[in-house]
Amino acid sequence: MKKLKLRYLTYFKDLVGVEEETIMIKDEITIEKLIEMIAERHGEEFYKQLIDEERRDLKHGVLIVMDGRVVQKITEKIMGEEIIFSIASTGG
Repeated sequence: MKKLKLRYLTYFKDLVGVEEETIMIKDEITIEKLIEMIAERHGEEFYKQLIDEERRDLKHGVLIVMDGRVVQKITEKIMGEEIIFSIASTGG
């Protein structure tokens, strides 16, 4: 088991109702499994807002950062100690 710090920014903070939390996870879980675990805790809407069911990947505009590195695929294994969930911002 390992400790994982989760931080929720922008829309996701409102969706789950907390800014951050610490959970214990089994080694070798994927980003997708983590999202499922969070949805079990905070409601299925969390999963629906992050995962594109047709493509089986993150929805466009969702940004997940694991220890400072942007996650590219939901099949990536959790290798860090902090995960940040946010919406990708654009601007000019």
